[in-house]
Amino acid sequence: IDNLFVSHSGHVILVETKLWENPEAKRLVVAQAIDYASSLSAWTYDELNMAAKKYLKKYEKTEADLAEWVEKQLGPLEGGTSSFAEKVTENLRAGRFLTVVVSDKISSPVFKMAEYLDKYSNLGIQISLIELKGYWTETGADWPLPHIAVHKPCEVCKPCGKWAKAY
Repeated sequence: IDNLFVSHSGHVILVETKLWENPEAKRLVVAQAIDYASSLSAWTYDELNMAAKKYLKKYEKTEADLAEWVEKQLGPLEGGTSSFAEKVTENLRAGRFLTVVVSDKISSPVFKMAEYLDKYSNLGIQISLIELKGYWTETGADWPLPHIAVHKPCEVCKPCGKWAKAY
């Protein structure tokens, strides 16, 4: 898993990143993201908490558990620490994650697979695609704001299965 996020309400977000030149960015990235979600769904809250503690100690040079860190970053946890842990546990057990694929280019087959998964929401797999392009304007220049195209089922058109595109 390239990035793992947990909201203050206990929702889990998996992010897989790929450069277009990587052959896995064409179609395998969707299977890879689903595989990560499948593996994570076998974890307990305690296992996720231990992984978070190890990460925080190594990379953030701090000792905190998952709930403390999320609260520090995002503010009060919805319902407090025990409710947060219960919600994360429930989402892990149910395999209920938002899985996001971020790439500098999203191919048509990847869109089709994501549309298919969205069409059959009973599968319980929610995938969003984000195409994120960054570029330099000249040598030594400040990094400009990247071109961002977000591709995900929009709330208004979800029943029709069409994709929203925002820049």
